[in-house]
Amino acid sequence: SAGKIGGPWREYVFKVKPGPLTRPCHWISPYHYRLDWLIWIACVCGGIERSPWLLPFLLKLLEQDEGVLSLLDGNPWADDENSTSERVGPKYIRIEKYRYEFNYDKNLKDEDGKPLYWKRERVGRYFPLQGVVTKEIDRYHMSFNFKKPIPRRNPT
Repeated sequence: SAGKIGGPWREYVFKVKPGPLTRPCHWISPYHYRLDWLIWIACVCGGIERSPWLLPFLLKLLEQDEGVLSLLDGNPWADDENSTSERVGPKYIRIEKYRYEFNYDKNLKDEDGKPLYWKRERVGRYFPLQGVVTKEIDRYHMSFNFKKPIPRRNPT
């Protein structure tokens, strides 16, 4: 997310999904963190039209909805306040897709000397394919019905 279309962009971090390269793996057996799992499945399954829940999720992030933010591992906008002590949130949002790989080289460190547990490679933009999403664009997209009717079988 970003406050200006040119950035700087801030990254939302999920609770257990790989994100920061210096964060070690989480053991989460036997259950999964549902949001982390759903975002992974959404990126594997194709475009956003196959995951219509993502549009309301992005809108809630733009609106800084406390319930949705509590599902994430922190808020990159939490420390920003304007002169009236109101929380300042992003105006633009996009989803970038990365491929993560576990780092087996124990000698790799970041600029602060912390060990790197992950390697990541940018695959490309997931949504939108061009440009950015704003509150107005999200409402426009949500006016479309992404759900396709389930074909019914004839019981005979």
